[in-house]
Amino acid sequence: MKRSTFLFLMTNLIACVTSVAQVPQNWNYGLNAEYSFEKFDQTFNHLAGDLPDERGSARSAYAIGGGFWFERRFNRIASLYSKLSFHSLQVNDQLLQYSISKVGGGKQYREWHNSLALAVAGRFYLSHGKNAKIFVDGGLKADRIIRFRHQYADLDFHSWNPESFNALVPAWIGAIGVKMDRFIFSAEYQDYWGDALTDKATLYDQSSFIQRQISRKNISLNLSFQINKPAK
Repeated sequence: MKRSTFLFLMTNLIACVTSVAQVPQNWNYGLNAEYSFEKFDQTFNHLAGDLPDERGSARSAYAIGGGFWFERRFNRIASLYSKLSFHSLQVNDQLLQYSISKVGGGKQYREWHNSLALAVAGRFYLSHGKNAKIFVDGGLKADRIIRFRHQYADLDFHSWNPESFNALVPAWIGAIGVKMDRFIFSAEYQDYWGDALTDKATLYDQSSFIQRQISRKNISLNLSFQINKPAK
């Protein structure tokens, strides 16, 4: 490596570290890990004949995630909180894929959903204790499936761009938590008001004279770590 190239890289590295170190005290940022309990409610409307509507539900076998968060403090009480995260869940039921006919033999059907999510919320601190600060959050979130997998018997299908299930689904979010120095513990409720299916999936269902709707709710337990030093 040439000396000039080395000096150029070192100068930029030092500049980056310095800029991070000099982040104003009204900005906080860190890492987040979460474990969620997901519930999906399904409604089947038959478009032909006099068959009654059907309802069902499915729950996640596991749901984990992690990402980065940023907080912009306005004063001692209010701040703006944002989180970008990756989420992975498994459902041991036939939820988003209905082009497969399940048969006997004890074979288990499983689905995996991997998604990216962006949340923006207002954060309000209710107390300012020496060792702990209690807060509540309220805001919006958008979730997009980026990878879908379903497995049944000898079938194992993967897709990094699932055209039928990549809708950007919005949600209301609310949370309560406590901040202890650099560690933050919170419980968050998320209620998605959009359908998990895209227009392409809807058209496929209509060709079979079925109209499906899938709604989603979850509760997430979050553990966060603040990277920069908390303001005194």
